[in-house]
Amino acid sequence: PDSSATSVPAATQESSGVGAANQAPSSDQAATPPADDDEIIYAEAQVTSASVAILESFPVQVNVIVQGNFPDGCTTIDQASQRQQDNTFFVNLITARPADAMCTQEIVPFEEIVALDVGGLKAGEYQVVVNEQPFETFRLTADNTLPNEGTSEQGVLPTDDTVYEQIFIPATGAAMSVPAAWTRTDFQWSPGSEGTPSIGVVWTELDLEWTPTSMLPEGAELISREPVELEWGEGVQFQLEVKDADGQLTSIEEHLIAPLNRTVVYDFYASGATYQDLEMVKDAYEAMIASVELNANPAFQGLPESCTPNVARALYVDTERRYCLLYPAYYPQPVEQNGFVNISGLPQSEGPDPIVASLIIQIDGAAGGQTVAQVVDQVVGQYSSLPITRRATTLSDTEAVLVEGLPGRFGSRQVFAVYNDTIFHLILMPVDDAFPQLADEVEMLGETTTSSFTFLP
Repeated sequence: PDSSATSVPAATQESSGVGAANQAPSSDQAATPPADDDEIIYAEAQVTSASVAILESFPVQVNVIVQGNFPDGCTTIDQASQRQQDNTFFVNLITARPADAMCTQEIVPFEEIVALDVGGLKAGEYQVVVNEQPFETFRLTADNTLPNEGTSEQGVLPTDDTVYEQIFIPATGAAMSVPAAWTRTDFQWSPGSEGTPSIGVVWTELDLEWTPTSMLPEGAELISREPVELEWGEGVQFQLEVKDADGQLTSIEEHLIAPLNRTVVYDFYASGATYQDLEMVKDAYEAMIASVELNANPAFQGLPESCTPNVARALYVDTERRYCLLYPAYYPQPVEQNGFVNISGLPQSEGPDPIVASLIIQIDGAAGGQTVAQVVDQVVGQYSSLPITRRATTLSDTEAVLVEGLPGRFGSRQVFAVYNDTIFHLILMPVDDAFPQLADEVEMLGETTTSSFTFLP
């Protein structure tokens, strides 16, 4: 190919990255006299080989892997452009180097990957030409388009009239919209009952060791990575291929890690067994991301005023058991495990098992038609020899019983209530003279949580 170069002052050249649409200067254009320290020399890249890689996807993705040599250590790829004419793809690579740079005069190998625009191509054979040199051909065995269907065996796929519902994340105060008819498992949604393909979200609090890739599946193969700017923050978009130990493809995933400038970061993901599966949930995935509100108003969710958070009080909502409450904002995020919810403060002692102010919320099963008094009678009756006290109280305007003196590692104050024939059991601890340093905090935790605790319809 013609490797003659022309020089253009950088101040008059639009900035462009790899893949920019700017055309390289014509090789027969008169050269600008070297009069500026910012002068840039452009030339066609010296290409030695080009191979075609067809990714395991549908629609098919085709990459051209171009290899060649830079004449010195200062030259870089400035532009990579492509055009299609009939069944031929013409790829053009342009290099740039500062005219006045002191460079090592050694040949430097390079490799550039160019993703061809093959969406919508008809089945057939296609030729690849790079910098006027013909290289490999590739064949499409089928038209490179998805079938235009509104329904599928996968389930209820999104359409223009898909009904979305807003979902609230109680632990963080964020909200987003997802298809209302999809099957939900925690914070994952799927158009079918098998759980795939799916969209979803997970989140984590940032620490010193956090990086965006730490939220991605371990061992996944990175296909692409690009920064994105959203109305609600900046992020990084990843596309991955996940394979098993034998190298067999198990899923194709997209992950948006954002926002990058807050203490809580989210991973909004879409996953499918194949590229075609992933495409089926793409519209819902993009709609979910576009609808994100980082500081959503819980009143929109129909939550009562008693559960409105503020700078001092954080919100917890149990959407399955249908209740909400507030807890001190400086506390760690409540832990949900084995059917228990643990709201605990900061450690007040050292060691592997520090003492903390805690509220444990557990469900003791169905009441079977019993009143809360009858439930407490059964519990207290097991310890008739102990000086256990009880008194009537309320929890969310529902009849409840407060019990003190039940055996345990620490002294505790326990509240029992029956709502919708379900036994709710709240345990506040330590209520114990052995820990005077925690007395005020325990009282504050108990007052904050029980006074705001509200059963939801």
